[in-house]
Amino acid sequence: MKEDEFARNSKLVAIAQSLSEGDSTGKLLELIISEALSFANADAGSIYIRSDRETLHFECLVNRSLLLVRGGASGVPVGIPDIPLSGEVDGQELHFEAAAACRNDETRLVQEGMSDRQQVYSGAKFYADLIGYEIVSALSIPLSVSDSKVIGVLQVLNAVDGAGQFGPFAEDMIPWIESLASLAAVAIHNRQRLDSHVAKHEQVAHQVQRRTLELETVIDDLQTRNARLQEENKIDGLTSVNNRLAFEDAFKIEWRRAERQGYKLSLLMLDIDHFKEVNDTFGHLAGDQCLRIVSHLIKSAFNRSADFVARYGGEEFVVLLPYLELDSAILCAERLRAIIEAYVIEYTGSEIRLTASVGVSCVQPSSDTDATQLIKLADKALYSAKDAGRNCVRSIAVE
Repeated sequence: MKEDEFARNSKLVAIAQSLSEGDSTGKLLELIISEALSFANADAGSIYIRSDRETLHFECLVNRSLLLVRGGASGVPVGIPDIPLSGEVDGQELHFEAAAACRNDETRLVQEGMSDRQQVYSGAKFYADLIGYEIVSALSIPLSVSDSKVIGVLQVLNAVDGAGQFGPFAEDMIPWIESLASLAAVAIHNRQRLDSHVAKHEQVAHQVQRRTLELETVIDDLQTRNARLQEENKIDGLTSVNNRLAFEDAFKIEWRRAERQGYKLSLLMLDIDHFKEVNDTFGHLAGDQCLRIVSHLIKSAFNRSADFVARYGGEEFVVLLPYLELDSAILCAERLRAIIEAYVIEYTGSEIRLTASVGVSCVQPSSDTDATQLIKLADKALYSAKDAGRNCVRSIAVE
């Protein structure tokens, strides 16, 4: 859902900013694993860094259920042999998930238990032999920087379900963990540059600046996407006007403002008459076109900056009118009703004519007034218009 996507994207923005502020390699690695475990709801995680000897070196290991932390900021040695990227030991071919992820620059997923061959060079397996720990699921993601160089692997083990049992990872979460791995790769690469004393100071500074700019670009992209998702979440996909969620948010804000400043609020609630017959006669595509046209007519009729037009649901629309007395709101409603009645919609050679019923309400917001009263009164007035034969305006006000 868009809400979930928005929340995850917001979390990535916060993580990206945290990674850019890390002051040591150890703390950075522990932070990356901690955020990965939180995102994936997993029990254990490791980071492996590619060495000059074409192996993966264990840099940091965190296991929640075993209360185990090795490497990272703790400084306790991991104590596990490097993983050979060749996939062979003494001529014997073995299958290492982390090595395959690094070698092929691809995400590797095991959902139903790792084989003995797959576990040989797993950090969790190393300690399982000592304490007992079963690996049910594993997700190995390459840490790739912008020039397609793989500098290591992020691995998370054993997704935890609602009952606290180990099980498979949710597949819709994997792209988000991959996004986290992309941020982590840039942050680690930056830190490697800072910690290196091989290059001259100016060269290091230049590389760090470039990588920092890359990280800032990622953050900017995430924030842009965040803003877009937030905006899209409040726009009706069919008519491109505000949706009900946007209306409810705007209504709360406008009600509080009207209560403070002492002006009235009017509300129009409009329903297209006999809309089911349009769908039954001309088809749902024609009905969709009618909704788009009616929404355009409403927006065109109310163009004050304070006016708020929204699709309330189905063929029903609302218009929030601050500063407007009941008589003025009724005139606006009648004018809109006449515009809709006079408009001829042409669709695949057919002419479609619509009418609308409109309910109007007006309230002076105060601390003694229920904020939902304005909506309830407009809805009641709308049903009164329908009972009166439709294609008319009815109103209710509270002084």
